[in-house]
Amino acid sequence: MNKPFHQGSYQERYLKMGDEAETAFEERNDSWVRYGLNRPPFHIHKMPLGVRYTPDYLQGNPQRLVEVMGMGKTPLKLKLEKISALSWWDHSGMDLYFWIWSSTRQNFAALTYSEMVNIINKEDVPLGKFPEGKAYFSISSKLLPWDDGQ
Repeated sequence: MNKPFHQGSYQERYLKMGDEAETAFEERNDSWVRYGLNRPPFHIHKMPLGVRYTPDYLQGNPQRLVEVMGMGKTPLKLKLEKISALSWWDHSGMDLYFWIWSSTRQNFAALTYSEMVNIINKEDVPLGKFPEGKAYFSISSKLLPWDDGQ
């Protein structure tokens, strides 16, 4: 794909979706196992959203569920259906975190589900639509708590 990742079709994006961000998470964290679906070899579009959006990792220290996402120069695109589905996981008895990798900054932000919802609600985050029609929140990198290296 010669165009920027975010401009690709869903099929083009699907081939690389999450790879760099998940590798960055795995290199920077301990005590984790894969938990959610990672490009399964069958269609999942008719499965319940809570199953489709199972968090990517189960981490033992700290104990939490982790949804890993990546972003580049453009804002983070968080699907409305994803934030809705992850609400169930946030109420499952384990903390749910977003771990966001910026390929531009070569840095990460880690925040709880509640912190992400607060950003969306308090910062008047705009909505956008992917070419295939799915709506997303467009979250500026300036709103995220980037790691300061300490």
